Amino acid sequence: MPWFPTVEWYDEYREVLNNNPRFRNLIRDWGEGFNGSFVFEVRNIPVDDHTLDDIPDEMLGVDRMPDEIWDDLPEALETEIKREGIDKPVYRSFSLLDESVRDALSDEIRALLEESEELFDADPTYVEAVDEISEELRDFLPPHLDSLVHQLESFVTDDHGAYAYLDIDDGEVSEARALEPDEVENIDAGFHLYGDYDDWEYFMKSDETVIGVVMDEVLKPEGQMLTLMEYADALNEMGETRHDVETRYIFDVGETDTDAEEKATP
Repeated sequence: MPWFPTVEWYDEYREVLNNNPRFRNLIRDWGEGFNGSFVFEVRNIPVDDHTLDDIPDEMLGVDRMPDEIWDDLPEALETEIKREGIDKPVYRSFSLLDESVRDALSDEIRALLEESEELFDADPTYVEAVDEISEELRDFLPPHLDSLVHQLESFVTDDHGAYAYLDIDDGEVSEARALEPDEVENIDAGFHLYGDYDDWEYFMKSDETVIGVVMDEVLKPEGQMLTLMEYADALNEMGETRHDVETRYIFDVGETDTDAEEKATP
């Protein structure tokens, strides 16, 4: 189940779009006579408002550690560590271990466990954490968390925005991927859809159509609006297909039903 908005989410979104026969039928002549590609822009991602303590424990379990971490440990010791810390985040596992188990760890593993505990005790923001995690600790992170750190570093702009590119070619989605900041100015897209992170999350969780959130100015478009309206069914189906991706939210704004009603009111 991918986290929005990450590389993994866009990969799965492309797959479900291409497996949607109604969408494929509606885009048979998409792009003929016009540039049919999209740039999606998520503004004001709350990376400064959330800290490492907000990362769900399920992303940090001992059982999620890279396999190579266990290569130099005796099997009995690996079993003991996993048994003691299986339902706890890895940064708390060191303090849970018996002293005899801690003493049996290699100096490298012991230092990494201590560093992770100190890092999470300091509870830096996501932005601060990117600079504070050592290269050695990055190799120690669960793969999905390592990917998140890499994406924060590589895809989030200095003003806390992120971009994705979607291209429809010959009746299918040929690309759906995150863009690095220095790629954006070189992308020639026919349409640009943008909004703040909480507006995107509202749209993702709601039953609103793409045309609906555009008309309500929840998300703002740039491009050939007459063309978009002509292909409203295709655009709405593209939006509806988002519900076929089982999505989790790293920065869950936790909007209430009342908030959603107010946002949908012009």
